[in-house]
Amino acid sequence: MPGKKLFINHTGHELRVILTIRKGEDPAATAGTQDFTLAAGPDAVTGEDLSQQEITYGSATDIYLNGIETQLITDGAAVGKRDLVVRRGSPMDDQLNTHSIVDFLFDGEQVLISASNPNPTSYAFRSNPPSTS
Repeated sequence: MPGKKLFINHTGHELRVILTIRKGEDPAATAGTQDFTLAAGPDAVTGEDLSQQEITYGSATDIYLNGIETQLITDGAAVGKRDLVVRRGSPMDDQLNTHSIVDFLFDGEQVLISASNPNPTSYAFRSNPPSTS
């Protein structure tokens, strides 16, 4: 089964994303790239929200990501970032390959990437602590 992740654009700008797909388990080998565009937000006319998309990539044997590149246009300038995995088990490898959600933010100077997993546990908090008497 190919890899699959939810990509969410919080930058406020249209964002081009290029995934570098690893061939097998060796970060030195590349199986190709896949690119897609995340909208800045919901479409004003249709309401369709393409700022978050579930993307399927790779193949049954090429399920890992080797890198991620982002590009956006702001204030007449292109802003880009490229991160590549060079060693299995590195923080970048873990971020790209052990999480199912990738969020993009923009701090006015660079695109920030954060990865997470959904929290399947619901928590209920009491407004008053239980009595100890």
